[in-house]
Amino acid sequence: MMGLAPQIGRQQAHDVVYDVCRLASEKQMMLADALSADPQISGCIDRAIIGRLTSPGNYLGLAPE
Repeated sequence: MMGLAPQIGRQQAHDVVYDVCRLASEKQMMLADALSADPQISGCIDRAIIGRLTSPGNYLGLAPE
């Protein structure tokens, strides 16, 4: 959400990402794939950025595997 917020605003980014997360869960998709498939998101940030933003290493830190 925070990676998308500068382009479309925080609230809209929250709403779009929330909906995509729900869809990814329902369809058992990888989140990065679902985000990339959404035109509101892919029109603002590319697949490489989505990949970096959804990489577990960026948000899990040193948490045990």
